[in-house]
Amino acid sequence: MLVAALSAAMALTATSASATASASYAVTPGGAFSGHGAPATWAWPAMSFYCSATDVAGSLVPAPVGSVVGTVSSVAFSGCTLAGIAFSITLTSGARPLTATGAVAGRPTWVGLSVSGLAFRMTGTGCTANFGGGLTGHYENDTGDLVVDGSTMTVSAANCLGLLQAGDPTDLDADYAVTPHQTIQVS
Repeated sequence: MLVAALSAAMALTATSASATASASYAVTPGGAFSGHGAPATWAWPAMSFYCSATDVAGSLVPAPVGSVVGTVSSVAFSGCTLAGIAFSITLTSGARPLTATGAVAGRPTWVGLSVSGLAFRMTGTGCTANFGGGLTGHYENDTGDLVVDGSTMTVSAANCLGLLQAGDPTDLDADYAVTPHQTIQVS
């Protein structure tokens, strides 16, 4: 019985993966986009803090070939503080591909998105750290919101009073109002 359950789960996973891989996308109007959000939350096992504002910019391809629907060229954060200490967070990886991951179950107007290979540097009084990896989330066609709510990022190096260690998972929660309003269709 366990073998049958595992086989069914593996078949479902394979079907979902092949359905996502074979999906095609259309973006309207495409081109350069920007997004503004407030606040954003960064979190690690031993600390977390808010940034009062965050901005993202990039470009979208109107008729993408495959699942890469555009690029994210910049991500900026301002007003980041913890216990009165100001932190700056800088994107150091440059532009990265923005990949559509398919429709979001139960949300007919949402499209899953991911970006990988991101690298950030954080500096503050008595604290420096490098971290990177991927972010996941979704775009809401009805509201024009780009939501970041998943992460595979980890700390690669840190000198931060023992609060951050290499290998610590790094999470970002952010919500951006995208302009101009875009539509990403899945077929």
